[in-house]
Amino acid sequence: IDTLSLVVTNQYGSDSAYAVVTVHHCPATLQVPFAESFNNVSDLECWKRWSFYEGSNSYGAWVPYNNYMVARDSSSWLITPVIEIPSYATGLNLKMKVAGSDNPPYTHFCALVSTSGCLDRSYFTDTVFHGVPLYQWEHISIPLTQYAGQNINIAFVNSGWVFPYIRIDDLQIDYDSIP
Repeated sequence: IDTLSLVVTNQYGSDSAYAVVTVHHCPATLQVPFAESFNNVSDLECWKRWSFYEGSNSYGAWVPYNNYMVARDSSSWLITPVIEIPSYATGLNLKMKVAGSDNPPYTHFCALVSTSGCLDRSYFTDTVFHGVPLYQWEHISIPLTQYAGQNINIAFVNSGWVFPYIRIDDLQIDYDSIP
């Protein structure tokens, strides 16, 4: 993280404005194995959050809470930075914990993959998981072997009704073996 101070002077030479701009450097790609525990909010600077109700990069879409992430409204998207999947990886899986609200019939969660490098929602065309999580934490495992040798982004989407929320935690992408 770099901080840049900027002072703007008016035509008379006196300071008329002052601003501090903080620049976050995101890694070009995340490497497998990869893990995110959501314990440190500053680690999420390179993740994109989007809400149907609040717009692009909305912090109301997915918010950190008690060391996990919560989607507070439906149509909330949380998108990973680019993840480089090794071409030699076999048995590649995304493992995580997911839980819903206390209203399971209306709680829907899906994970979508894009190989385009574009973070626009229309490019997330591969649904790799769709389910109705219970209120208690569930461990899920999603196969990603078909993306070996590619760069991907993964979107976690609360695709339920308006008020039910989704919780995710302890996300990990790892492979079972390397030839």
